[in-house]
Amino acid sequence: MSKVLFEFKYQVYPEKIDEYLQAIQKIKEYAKDALHGQYYAYRSNKDSDTFNEIFVCDSEEDYENFEDNLTDEMRDIFEKVMTEYAVDNQVTYQTYTEI
Repeated sequence: MSKVLFEFKYQVYPEKIDEYLQAIQKIKEYAKDALHGQYYAYRSNKDSDTFNEIFVCDSEEDYENFEDNLTDEMRDIFEKVMTEYAVDNQVTYQTYTEI
């Protein structure tokens, strides 16, 4: 069973970074128990307003069911990250399958 990694990369409005970091903390706490896999969030050493979120799902099935398994609160937080914190709503994402 291959793991699936998907990552999001975006810049956060400087004035919203503190709010964003609080939201990411909630995601981290939720991910510990609820997600089938791991969750990581990284801040760029070069550009302090650039962030990556990385989810590693234990299987393709877990990846396909990821959104279905989110609580309403988590859906709201993810939406807020993408629409209110990400500069100009510009988010790039990439999905990888373990070989």
